[in-house]
Amino acid sequence: MRGKVECRFIGGPNGSFEVTLLAMACQVYVSVRREEWLARVADGSMVVMKGNFRPTDPWHSYLTDVYEKQPSDEPGCTYKFAHTETVSRCMKVLELKGRRCKNNAEPGSDHCKVHL
Repeated sequence: MRGKVECRFIGGPNGSFEVTLLAMACQVYVSVRREEWLARVADGSMVVMKGNFRPTDPWHSYLTDVYEKQPSDEPGCTYKFAHTETVSRCMKVLELKGRRCKNNAEPGSDHCKVHL
């Protein structure tokens, strides 16, 4: 498999997970998005959803598990669980579209790069 690498994940929620990635995707840190995510419903409350979401869904936030690349003599890449991050949706309301911005908020902010 030219240009592809077998990657192994150790520890965390994705421990013992293996996947083939393009070699250029094998960065120092790799994030794996969890299936569960929070959505805000019409009455303002939050519900836990499961599965993939689209930018037009009423998503509020989700978790990603961050893995760090480890030195190894074995072929392929080995990633070790480092930590979990919360990714929140940009709080900017797009009044003309009648919804919130679809972008992820910048870490430590309530808004994305576009709406800072």
